[in-house]
Amino acid sequence: MLCVQCIILFLPGISKHIVRSAFGPLPGNPSFDFTVSHIGVNYTQISNLSFGEDLRLGTLRFTFRTDTKNMISVEKIVISGLNATLHLDEKKRIRVSGLSFPRDKKVDHSGPVFDISAFDSYFAYLPEHIVLKNSTIFIDTGKDRLCIPVEGDVRLDRDTRLADMKLSILPMNQKITLGVTADLSKGPVQMKISADDFYPQRLLAMVPGGDFARGKFCGPVDCTIETKDFSNFHFELNHLGLGPEPCLNINFPEISGILSFDRTAMAFKADGRIQINSPGIALSPFKFEILSQIASGTVAQFSLTLQNEIAKTWDITPELMELPLSTADFPDQIQFFDPQFRLFVSGDLEHQAGKLAFSGTALKSYKNDKANHRNLINISGLQVKTEFDGNFGDSESLKHIKLDALIDKIAFQQHNIKMNTASLNASSDAVFTFSNSGIILDMDVNAVCNKTKIVSGQATAFVRRAGIKGKIEKQTSSDICLQLKPFLSDTDITMKDKGIQAKGVYFELPVTYPFKNMNAFGRAGTKKIILHDNIFPAVSAKVIQTSDLAMDIQGKLTHTGFPGLAIDFFAQTGLDSAMNPFAKGRMITNQFSITPNTLIPFVPGISGRGDFKFDISARADFSYANQKINSSADIQLANGTLNSVESDFSAAGISADIHFNDLMVPETIPGQYINIDTINAGRFKFNDGKIRFSLEDGKSINIENLKFNWCNGIVSTEAFRLPSDDNAMHITLYCDRLGMEDFFHQLGAFDAEGGGTLSGRIPVVMANTEIGFDNGFLFSTAGEGGRIFIRDLDRMLAGIPKNTPEFSQLDLAGEALKNFEYNWIKLKLNTHGDTLAVNMQLDGKPVSALPFEYNRNLNSFVRVNAQSPGSNFQGIKLDVNLTLPFNQVVQFGNNLKRIMNP
Repeated sequence: MLCVQCIILFLPGISKHIVRSAFGPLPGNPSFDFTVSHIGVNYTQISNLSFGEDLRLGTLRFTFRTDTKNMISVEKIVISGLNATLHLDEKKRIRVSGLSFPRDKKVDHSGPVFDISAFDSYFAYLPEHIVLKNSTIFIDTGKDRLCIPVEGDVRLDRDTRLADMKLSILPMNQKITLGVTADLSKGPVQMKISADDFYPQRLLAMVPGGDFARGKFCGPVDCTIETKDFSNFHFELNHLGLGPEPCLNINFPEISGILSFDRTAMAFKADGRIQINSPGIALSPFKFEILSQIASGTVAQFSLTLQNEIAKTWDITPELMELPLSTADFPDQIQFFDPQFRLFVSGDLEHQAGKLAFSGTALKSYKNDKANHRNLINISGLQVKTEFDGNFGDSESLKHIKLDALIDKIAFQQHNIKMNTASLNASSDAVFTFSNSGIILDMDVNAVCNKTKIVSGQATAFVRRAGIKGKIEKQTSSDICLQLKPFLSDTDITMKDKGIQAKGVYFELPVTYPFKNMNAFGRAGTKKIILHDNIFPAVSAKVIQTSDLAMDIQGKLTHTGFPGLAIDFFAQTGLDSAMNPFAKGRMITNQFSITPNTLIPFVPGISGRGDFKFDISARADFSYANQKINSSADIQLANGTLNSVESDFSAAGISADIHFNDLMVPETIPGQYINIDTINAGRFKFNDGKIRFSLEDGKSINIENLKFNWCNGIVSTEAFRLPSDDNAMHITLYCDRLGMEDFFHQLGAFDAEGGGTLSGRIPVVMANTEIGFDNGFLFSTAGEGGRIFIRDLDRMLAGIPKNTPEFSQLDLAGEALKNFEYNWIKLKLNTHGDTLAVNMQLDGKPVSALPFEYNRNLNSFVRVNAQSPGSNFQGIKLDVNLTLPFNQVVQFGNNLKRIMNP
């Protein structure tokens, strides 16, 4: 009996040792551990199983039974709490617990083919039911860690040797179901993957490098992928959206196709419908078909067919289209009748060829409505056929283009229109010539206006002259070039709601397509810009086309209010290869001066506030790409001066070199400096001032450090932010070795001489346009004495009755301070309203005898007449409290409110 109990007690440990021995050393030497938590007649449970750091399992439960032949048969395995971490390295290999897949090492298959029939006798031991629950797969890409919950259910039929598996994957709270049927002796039989109400943009957010595709596809979509032979995969995809911007939506209501594999290549075929929806655009749906052959991972051949379904008209209403050109004068409606559009492209990644056919019975453009139209353009019998050959990835290779155009009739109807007693006269000419060389189309459209007022919303334009000149030239039998030259001359534009006026706007740009360098420059600019009745710079620029969809702009801004100011700018703008807009440029100013006279037209309230002058130069850089704006600027200040006679304040030698890393906010990087050579504020004299700061979020300034020289010593501060939370400025001035003689002279109540210095701190508070000292403390340097002299002694004794101890003590202290030789001094400074309270403690002795003798009745020294020799004090400590008018110390105190709150 005891032996049985021992076996039961040690059976889990024995079984664990047996399993470890059976496995032996594992590849990569990962740690392998588990706990046999239960061994019973009907089930066994293993807990806390770990295979290295990447594979962990909560519980693994085996349910089994014994048949009549005493054979153990596993009925069910329940796997719960599986956590698997897959690492994706830089070579896109999967690594888990020291193993990587696929392996770099090539496997030799020259040996005998693996025969699964050798395991026929073991099929009887396979479980009938396998359940996977409460499990998660983690994918570590190095930058992101993705979490994907997983559930599974597998059922096995030992007689037929068929296994049915259903696996549910839930990435980003979306469910993807995978169903597989497999023959255990032959392999997979069929598979189906399905997802309903699926958002592809959420799944693409999990894929490294999927940011571009994520912004293009949107859902919800329904999709299925099904195969019965694992050679042909049928798929269906419904309700897929492309480009979820409000101005243009492309939807695929239904897509179906097949993907086929063989030993050498892969074939892809798909067809479906496309719907294009946009404000102001009503087109019929399109049908498409794609065929592709893929070999060795490369598209060997493909073809695309796109054509519209039957429709009576295509309608375009420009005013409903979300275009940025809000002031442009577009037609009110464009109609294309009986449209037929067909595009066919075939080729490979290096070379493509195709045909485009477009036709319709009529094209009409209306101004106003159909009943009361004006400026009607009517084109009848339009047919265009184009053949092209080359590589769309390289526009220069698209040389072989053939264009055939047929127009039965062009009619242009115009009316004289009177608006605000002004008239508009427009004319157009078009000449068509079809030949193997020479001009195919030459057109010239002009609108000559006499102060014609064209109103669009809150914008009013007086257009003098506008138009377009162009032609299509056929240089060779296969080379066609379109040349256009739109122009706008002497135009005035007013936006009343914005308070903006532009006088003398002009624009002219020669354009060719495909791009052909003609060395022809255009021009653009405006003679005068007025913002809220203030005149701003005039702009003139030179414009040149640099590619099919890009141009360079180089120009200058000048301003009559700043005769010395000139701003040179350069910009590159256009569309990149993905048809996304971009722009980048730079603006540079020369050094110019700013004075009150130059700013009064823009800031009238600055008049009479004082005199100043700054020499300024600046440079700004900006770029726009991928819907993101980047900007920076450098501003240099030199030779700056400030002078206010009324407040007795002046500063000279102001200079700075400030770098803005973002002008949109705006903000600067830390460590910007402003240097000031001298500052005079009443009696106070400062020099070599330096302010280290940074501008944060365009709303606050972080003063990192303020430092200046005062009284031949150094004064500095800790960091503080403007404005503060309580709209008060708290600054602590840390004083280091201030010269005693200069300090008392500037304080205005004493004179001193000698080499003594003062150190300490003076907290300064500025709130509600008032300035004050809060418990300032200064002390002299030990061992450095000197002499001190007080002025205005009567101020100390005012209001104190004579023949009192208090009067005698102050009288004695005042007499001693007329010529006092000190060893050390301590000062405390506080303000109360308009007064400055000074507490001064001194240790030393009077230089000469004082006219005082001790009076026993008063228990104090009292003043005696000149006939008495007085008393010689060998050592005395004085504690003197003085109350001074604050504006006597801070000479500009009377004007402080006007300075801080002009």
